[in-house]
Amino acid sequence: MTEFEKTLKDLKNEPKDAEALSEEEKKSILGKTLLKIGKKRRLKTVLSKKTAIVCAVAIVCIGAVSAATEIFNMKPEFARYFRTENNQDVPAIGTDISLFDEKHGIKLTAEQVIGDDFGFYVLLKLKGDGSSEYTFESVDVNVEGSKVTQCSDLVQIGCEDADSASYMLHIITDGNVIGKRITISCKNAGINNFDPDKQEYVFDTARKGTWKISWALNYNSVANAVDVNREVNVFGGTVNWKKVSISPVSATVFLEKKTDYQTECEEPNDTLIVQLKDGTRFRSDYADSSDVLNNVDTISLYFGRIVDFNDVESISFSGETVQINENDSEQNRISYANNNVGITVSLTEKLNDVISNETESKGKDPDLNVEVKSIKFTGKIDNVENMLFEILAYSGTYTREQFEILKPMDTYLISKNDRTYTIRYGEPESEEGIKCFAQIMNDDVEKIAGWIEIAY
Repeated sequence: MTEFEKTLKDLKNEPKDAEALSEEEKKSILGKTLLKIGKKRRLKTVLSKKTAIVCAVAIVCIGAVSAATEIFNMKPEFARYFRTENNQDVPAIGTDISLFDEKHGIKLTAEQVIGDDFGFYVLLKLKGDGSSEYTFESVDVNVEGSKVTQCSDLVQIGCEDADSASYMLHIITDGNVIGKRITISCKNAGINNFDPDKQEYVFDTARKGTWKISWALNYNSVANAVDVNREVNVFGGTVNWKKVSISPVSATVFLEKKTDYQTECEEPNDTLIVQLKDGTRFRSDYADSSDVLNNVDTISLYFGRIVDFNDVESISFSGETVQINENDSEQNRISYANNNVGITVSLTEKLNDVISNETESKGKDPDLNVEVKSIKFTGKIDNVENMLFEILAYSGTYTREQFEILKPMDTYLISKNDRTYTIRYGEPESEEGIKCFAQIMNDDVEKIAGWIEIAY
């Protein structure tokens, strides 16, 4: 039995205490579960990072909401995806769409859109014929006057009832999308069924046809431009890092080539890192490819969250760090290196004090049938021990989709040097464990992936 099959079995055998939950609580838990193990993503290429150098910046507002009270009320499914459940009102960077196409008993509705100059997220609802598992075989997106450079798979982010589900679709283009006509075409409705023999999902068509929705994109562009004007080495050449633009959903660096790039560059040195004051780090090298635009002179990283500009501490790119906002509560970090696994991780002092044991292991993974090395960090608080997190290095190169099928409890980081790196997060297993570890899990462990560096 693979880990995937064991996970499905565990889900089926969950205790029936859930019946005591309200409908809203059930929807919220289901939405979060779908976000945790249900995303279908693509592989991101190998990138690199050098020692950071802080440089001075000037900040200029390049787009603003016309009035401070102007907000956008996100639907619950969208709010959960962007981790804004407790504050669904966000700056007016989105609009309602409320357009649909219905045929063959299947109704597709585009409900809301949120985004910035180069990309956007669309909330879609699919109402099927007695099933909430319907999706589409293929999705094509056309943006008037621009080329679609990245298009995510349909990511299920909510389920309202037995015959409808909500999906997120993320689009990135090479040009300004605001005011342009967007056309989404979805072909053939059906269900993705897991084939245990092939160890992959196979699409079974239920209704043939094309569902199409088209509208003019119209929301506010809210971004702050930070002048940098630094010469950096990237793609084997030299560029002038002119500026970075930070919107509530992404960060974009703008480059001007000064010397020729190398066509076959082993270390492009184009990692973009956005660090928040609370220690959260968004990294382009660990991100899904559908969340990254890299057309050489413009590189964007989409967060999958709503981020306030004032919460951004710094932007790092190509070995340079630009400080955006002062952080009065910045924590000191302790570096931990493990040569066998090939990683370095920066721990907060609080997390370092809690760690009671680091355990190395080596063996053969039964699902992939390959060698795997790992380092597991265990914590101890008030004589209660709990696994905090484990970093794993599997032999071989694997895609994000392969791991989401075969190792659904692993969070995929990156594949490089003929190794695939993932992280597993611990969970308190008792009331006492929850009482002792809930805060440090939420405050420190949840953010640790962005502080892991892979050795070259």
